[in-house]
Amino acid sequence: MQSYQGEKSSALDATLVNGTASHALDFDGLSGTPGGHQSVPLVSMLFALAEERKGRGDDLIAAYVIGVETEIRLARAVDAHDLDKGWHPACTLGAIAAVAAASNFLKLGQERTAVALAIAASLASGIKADVGAMTKPLHAGQCGRGGASCGDFRHRSIFDFCNTVGAKRTSLKSHQASYYLPS
Repeated sequence: MQSYQGEKSSALDATLVNGTASHALDFDGLSGTPGGHQSVPLVSMLFALAEERKGRGDDLIAAYVIGVETEIRLARAVDAHDLDKGWHPACTLGAIAAVAAASNFLKLGQERTAVALAIAASLASGIKADVGAMTKPLHAGQCGRGGASCGDFRHRSIFDFCNTVGAKRTSLKSHQASYYLPS
């Protein structure tokens, strides 16, 4: 966790600060798919959650692999369309990957994971215009923080209220080129 004047921060704040700083300093892995940099939001988030919740190393590694696989598969599904439309896929897809990893690490279960993923898809953002500005590293920190926050959906009402999963216009469809073509 980040420490400031002897006080520890929350996992959410540590993820935001470490993810942003790591992306600004280019401590990124690169997968070669249009999603790009999975390591920064995932590692910053999973280390913070593991410390806060006294997690095990094997659970951390399994969650990391799930996050990387999720982002790579999403990137392959949307191809370069996100990037062509002006989105920063490391953030738009990374937010969903971070929630997939956190949901696994926190053992949220299938129903809560589905809702957390739907919320992440709804909130995922980041535009390509920010490349070269300090806002771009903030994308990585914010999508990691979003993953860490999915464990804070402790109240059943957020899960009952969300109906994004299974909606006719899903997030994945909105990122595919054919979605924008006239019928």
